[in-house]
Amino acid sequence: MAAVGLATAAVWFYASSKPALVDGVTPELRRFYMERAVVTPAVFLVSIPIAAINLAVGEFSWILIFIALRFLSHRYRDQISARHRAII
Repeated sequence: MAAVGLATAAVWFYASSKPALVDGVTPELRRFYMERAVVTPAVFLVSIPIAAINLAVGEFSWILIFIALRFLSHRYRDQISARHRAII
């Protein structure tokens, strides 16, 4: 899960660095999608050592994905246009 998520983030990082590939996307929206792409792999990587200590707590820590995604949507709500908000 972490490898796929990080690969997705790498593809987005590459694509967003080329203005012709992401025409019309604001820097705030680029940053939002990059942070959003990194959330799931980061939580899964953090859950591995937690699960080594306590499996139930490690699995429970995956709820942080939903909390973090909600936080990001709330944090960037003013910068993201209504057109892109429907996608989120």
